[in-house]
Amino acid sequence: MAPPAAVFHNSKAPDYGPPQERTPTFQDLQNKRYLEARLKQMVGESEKLLKLAADLNRREPAVQFVTRDDVHRVEEIEKLAHGVKWKMQLAVDGVKAQ
Repeated sequence: MAPPAAVFHNSKAPDYGPPQERTPTFQDLQNKRYLEARLKQMVGESEKLLKLAADLNRREPAVQFVTRDDVHRVEEIEKLAHGVKWKMQLAVDGVKAQ
């Protein structure tokens, strides 16, 4: 059995000792609130996207023509999907940058 690694609490090197707790700054709290609000918005948009797609799929298959409402639904689905994809890409790129 190997002896435990030495821990130097007063060392200036960042990789020695247990991580020290730091109090969150105002900017940290503001960023957390922004991310929570953004996540809530993305969930709402995703639910709306799913509902619109389900409504479009429930359309009677015997109908051979596309109505104006169908075109509007498809445009709204496309717009929501693009927005959700863009926001998710920003979230992933933000994580990589940090």
